[in-house]
Amino acid sequence: EAIVAGSMPLLRVLLPVRRGAAPRAIRARHRALEGEQGALVLVADDDDIVRQVTLAMLERLGLRVASAADGNAALRLYEARGHEARAIILDITMPGQSGVHVYRTIRGRDARIPILLMSGHTTDGDLPRLEEDVHAAFLAKPFNLRGLEAKLVDLLSPSARVDDLHVAGP
Repeated sequence: EAIVAGSMPLLRVLLPVRRGAAPRAIRARHRALEGEQGALVLVADDDDIVRQVTLAMLERLGLRVASAADGNAALRLYEARGHEARAIILDITMPGQSGVHVYRTIRGRDARIPILLMSGHTTDGDLPRLEEDVHAAFLAKPFNLRGLEAKLVDLLSPSARVDDLHVAGP
């Protein structure tokens, strides 16, 4: 598969991997999600192929999934199943309401649910200020299983769930 990045052609070579021979780092990441096995992840993306591939990746990681094809359906899905969701994955650019609008709406109701925003074409102006939200992250498209898994591990890690501390002065 030849990929052109700028004017420099890149070649990606995919080699078969012997079953059971996963590198130690990959096995360690899978163990990091073991406590999340069977957890529900809500996914919203208007691109059918990207949505289906993302759902398949999440299922491969042992997660349950529910999906929506646009921003309005994403909000309806959140209303119906948000109480049981462990995380939400949103495409930034969707018809109806954008992923950013859906993110802000959900964040207004639940400040702590992990939300992963993704896109293949954004500018900094498209993204909310994620550095101020420890329960949100961004994943650039295209991504692979390892990239998705790494972002989920970061979002679902215990350090990301620590309650905000408000320390009163003396």
